[in-house]
Amino acid sequence: MTFELNITDINDQKPLFKTNYTFNLIENNQIPSVIGQINAYDADQGINGQIYYSIIPSSLDFFISSIDGILSTNISFDYELKRQYQFQIRARDYGKPPLESYAYVEVNIINQNEFSPEFERKIYYFVIYENLTNKTRTFIGKVKANDRDYGDYVNYSLDTNEHLFTIDQKGNIWTETIFDREIQDEYNLTIFAIDNSTTGLIGSTIVIIKIK
Repeated sequence: MTFELNITDINDQKPLFKTNYTFNLIENNQIPSVIGQINAYDADQGINGQIYYSIIPSSLDFFISSIDGILSTNISFDYELKRQYQFQIRARDYGKPPLESYAYVEVNIINQNEFSPEFERKIYYFVIYENLTNKTRTFIGKVKANDRDYGDYVNYSLDTNEHLFTIDQKGNIWTETIFDREIQDEYNLTIFAIDNSTTGLIGSTIVIIKIK
């Protein structure tokens, strides 16, 4: 007689991850946005080798497909509020009793240049005296622009009258000549504030300076 012996699988192999996961996501993402896919392998057969995925602890910010491990977003992220998220993904099989394992996930939010610099005033007014013959370089005043993007700083530059005035990167304005009120009694300067963003478009803003 010939016998055929079928070996019945028991759930003796737990799901295994090959690695932990790190993903990058640009802020202001659409909802939902797919971040990536998580994969675990189970050497058992049948339902003992079938895996379902879940986020540990449960999250309102992220969603994972229990069947195929595709990780996506539930919200739109803001780099200025939080720049990194960490959690675990659990892979559990359908065996009885079920076996499980965990992978660590890190999601880094990437900054975008959302904001242009904003001056603290709409127009600046300064006064200088004529005939300052003891020195040609005289401090006039200071402008200030702020950028709400995290890590951005502001560079200043003059659009007009560069031969008469200069501005440093702290926003300080200086004269470069001796002035005569009888020749000209008022000057209008245009100051550019430009951010240093390396992501997205560079933001810039102008302000008018009136010097009497």
